[in-house]
Amino acid sequence: MSSGSGHLATWAGALAAVAPAAAASYLVPSAWTILAAAGAATGAAVMVTSANKANRRLGVLETSAAQLEKALASAESKAATLQAQLRESSAHDEVTGTLNRRTFLTRLDEAIRRDMRLKKPMAFLLVDVEGFRKLNADAGRMIGDRVLRTVGRVLQASTRGTDFVGRIGGDEFAVVLGECLDPRPAVDRVIVAMHGETTGGDAPKPLIVSMGVVTVDSGRADVDPVALFRLAEEAIATVKGGSTSRCGKRDYPIVETTFSRA
Repeated sequence: MSSGSGHLATWAGALAAVAPAAAASYLVPSAWTILAAAGAATGAAVMVTSANKANRRLGVLETSAAQLEKALASAESKAATLQAQLRESSAHDEVTGTLNRRTFLTRLDEAIRRDMRLKKPMAFLLVDVEGFRKLNADAGRMIGDRVLRTVGRVLQASTRGTDFVGRIGGDEFAVVLGECLDPRPAVDRVIVAMHGETTGGDAPKPLIVSMGVVTVDSGRADVDPVALFRLAEEAIATVKGGSTSRCGKRDYPIVETTFSRA
């Protein structure tokens, strides 16, 4: 339809709306019918065009909303991962990767309550590095940290997935052996793994650890973490200063024995 006929049709439609009698007097019926139809068609075309534009805008908005939702989901996932990493790093010793003191003591308290409630036996192992202070002073802190990492690695590799290892401070490590009737296999694995390890540095020496293990039978319901440390330290004192890695043993309540692996 030409521009002129379009305007005429629009005019005819408007005239019919406001003054149908006047429109009839100016237009013969056949011409009026044609122009009115043309005006209606033009109005419909305008409405269709407007609807199409609205649909396109709606499609753009929906796409933007979907992209925003996806971006928010990605940001939430990254934030959750970062929080998990922060929790993980705050629970572990930065030198050895074992549990730090605070986390280990919390886990120890939980393990005692759980195993005593379920009437399960457990064992507590304390580990000291022989001559560590002198080594740290003579060879330097980097060598000392290397030794700590070695001991932490050996302890983690020698225990089960249900056990846990922590660095308590300085050269002292602790291990909880849950549901453990006999700690000897775990201790033997540590002693065997330590054999052949050295301090490193310019004048490497054999890396020797002294251990004290405390066993707690399944019938006890009053286990004190402080008493576990005290008994383990007493057990270590019985084997300190040896030329090979050894382990002293105490039971809870106290029964003293000593064992080592040739």
